[in-house]
Amino acid sequence: MSALSTSVYPAPAALPLDAHAIQRLLGENVAGWQVKIMGEVDSTNSALLREARNEPLVFKNPILLTTETQTAGRGRAGRTWQASPGASLTISFGWQMQRSLADLSGLSLVCGLAVHAALLQYRLSTKLKWPNDVLIVRDREPRKLAGILVETQSAAEQPGTLVVIGIGINLTPDAYANLNDQNQRAALLASDLQTEGASQPVDRNRLAANLALALTPRLLRFEKEGFAAFVDDWNAVHAFQNQAVYLIDQGQVICEGVALGVNALGQLQIDTATGLRLINTGDLSLRPR
Repeated sequence: MSALSTSVYPAPAALPLDAHAIQRLLGENVAGWQVKIMGEVDSTNSALLREARNEPLVFKNPILLTTETQTAGRGRAGRTWQASPGASLTISFGWQMQRSLADLSGLSLVCGLAVHAALLQYRLSTKLKWPNDVLIVRDREPRKLAGILVETQSAAEQPGTLVVIGIGINLTPDAYANLNDQNQRAALLASDLQTEGASQPVDRNRLAANLALALTPRLLRFEKEGFAAFVDDWNAVHAFQNQAVYLIDQGQVICEGVALGVNALGQLQIDTATGLRLINTGDLSLRPR
């Protein structure tokens, strides 16, 4: 793996995960989140999907599941996201979405807005990269801080769709193992918090609760209004808005032009030499020129 750009500050140890602490921080929230913590799991997303298959009514109330160690986490396009204790916050949210599977366009972008909002509470200004990365830009270089993976399952005994939202946030240098893309550079939440003047270890319990509280109103609004209600908000924090970009598929450049943001369906709009091109799939890699 190529060298990764990091802060010069040492990353403090993360505090232990505590379900009672997270529940207390959530308080009497409108969603009624259930909190579960596993010491080790293959993938928090996979664990929730298995639970939903075995117990169809398990998402009657939304579920927050996080773990100290993730051994077979999954990212976009088959990438892996493994987590050793304290190195990352690997967390999944299970939600009974009152929409059909065909009506979920743009959901991962809405989740990115929630992560952006949660991190604002740490005085960190992040940008979003289509379709599911959260970046911090330092010294003109965008670095990946977090990734999002949304997976779905048919809700046989309930209306709508079972949605599992996986979020991984880098905390310490050990999180480098999460990135198997040679061209990605990592940002570390712990180090970037120190850059902003903080010196305490990252409280993952508070971070987990902040993410749930940021997701709740956005998921409820998405259920009612769809992604069209979020277009302006997403484009306002788009990392490459109105910038020259190119798209890569399996190492080959397949499109280049100016990124014009997303439309009401969550499609990325690129102004190319031959006209406007709409990008639907999230398996392509978007890069600034």
